[in-house]
Order: sequence, then C-alpha cells, then structure tokens
Amino acid sequence: MDSHGLASDHGFLPSNRLEREISKFVDGIEDETGNISTMFRSDDPNMSVIKPHRLATGAKGVMNDARQHYAMIALQQEADKVRQKETNRRLAGGGTKAAVSHAAAVDEEDDEEEDVEFMRYRIQRLQQVQKAAAASACLPTFGHVDAIDALEYPAAVDNVGSDQTFVVVHLMEHYLPASVRLHFKLEAIAAKYDQVKFLSVCAHDAKKTLEDEDLPILIVYRAREFLGSESSVGTSCGAALTEEHVEDVLRRMGVRLSASSAMREADATALQRLRELGLSTDGEQYGDGEEEREYEVGDDV
Repeated sequence: MDSHGLASDHGFLPSNRLEREISKFVDGIEDETGNISTMFRSDDPNMSVIKPHRLATGAKGVMNDARQHYAMIALQQEADKVRQKETNRRLAGGGTKAAVSHAAAVDEEDDEEEDVEFMRYRIQRLQQVQKAAAASACLPTFGHVDAIDALEYPAAVDNVGSDQTFVVVHLMEHYLPASVRLHFKLEAIAAKYDQVKFLSVCAHDAKKTLEDEDLPILIVYRAREFLGSESSVGTSCGAALTEEHVEDVLRRMGVRLSASSAMREADATALQRLRELGLSTDGEQYGDGEEEREYEVGDDV
C-alpha cells in the first residue's frame, strides 16, 4: 500500500473498500441485492460521470457497425455530388441564365411556327369554302314544287342541269290529309332552299300497288342515282307537322339543303377574307404595286 492507503500500482486486487467500490462501478458489477454501486450517481447534476462503453463484438454488433459505416459512406457521396453540382454551377458563371434564355428562344420559335401553320390552315379552309360556295352558286335554281305526270317522272329526275343537284319526289294523293299537309310544307321549303328540285307525283299513277297507309312517300335522287326513300312522312305528327320536322327528314335522307342567296353570300364572304389576307382566289399573294407571286409559308399575311 502507498501513503494514501490505496493499493500499489503493482497490485492486481483492490486492497480497500474505496478501490473495491470504484472497481465494481467501472466493471458494472452488481451487489448481492442486484444494484450497481451508488457511490457515483449518474443523475447527480454536480457530478459528471462517464460510464464505460462496451464494445459490441458479437455478430449482430459487427453487422450493425457495418450498416452504419456504409450509411455514412452513402451520405458522404450524396453530399459530394451536391457540392460538385454547386461548384459546376458557379464555374459556369451564369450558365443557368443562358439555359433559360435558350429555352425562351426555342419557345418563341415554336410559337412562330405554330402561327405560320395556323395561318396556312386558315387560308386553305377559306379557299375550300370559296371554291365550294362558287360551285354551289352555279347550281340551277327552282324555288317551288313542280307537279308532274307519272310519265314525266324519269326525265324530270335525270335532267336537272347539274350532277350536284338533289331531287326530292313527293308521292302523294290529294284526298289524303297527310299528303296535303306535307305538300304545303314542301312548298315553303322549296322556296327557302331553291337549289333543291322538288317534284310531286300522283302516287297511284306512279305505282298502282301502293297502299294509302304508306303515303305520303319522299324519294331522293342525285346525279340520276336513287339515294333513299321514306314512307308515311309526317303522319305521326298530324296537324302539328312543321317545316323543321320535314327538313330534319330530308337531311336524314342525305339531302343538302342549299339556297343560291346563301351560297352567293358565303362566296362573297370567303372572297373578302382572302382579299383581307392579301391573297387572290387561286392562293397567290400580292401587294400594292407588286406583281402576283406564289404564296410562301414564311410570308406575312
């Protein structure tokens, strides 16, 4: 023992109670009651005690240490990537602004291309409308329902002046109220859509085997070709039959109801729009004092 009553540095066993308590606390040895030495209280605010850390040397401990090690490596790698990106951005010296400017320029070019494509589409549509209206404006006009004999039927259907003209034949009998009502509606429709030829024929003169319950009948032709027929037209409506109902029936049968005045107006409107765009009717563009030239996509219109 030395002068302080403690075991010599050359000893191996604690020689007094103080050394035994310190040794027990350091080694975490419990007493006979299962409690660790209370000489050093870890909850004492005035005494800072550092407990010994036991190394986990088992298989689970080694695996846990390895996981923590690799997790730290992964975090370090992510941090290095972020730091490298930031460094590259700074070295670029405004590269982000340049990229934004480039993207804006590309978007502007795309918008210009879309504007040119839209303008070309508008011009094509106007030219199509103008050509269709001009062609329709040349169709023969009628404006009323022609009553013909059964013998005149074939020639009246074939000789209409244009293959684009629709012919509507009404097979009727004057003693049938439904036929009379339909006849008056067709008269009004014929006056409104004067480019459609309307004919009326005595049903039993045209075909003696027709039954009254099948009348009135509408038959549609175009370019000498039979397009379809519909029987008992308007009979379900009775006195409530309207022009709109008959028009719906005709459209359902494929008739294009057109009027010369409307076609002339559509033609004039299309021509006016083409002139406003600086184009002639054949798609050429020309300005003041300039000779006509072929329209190019890049031209201002």
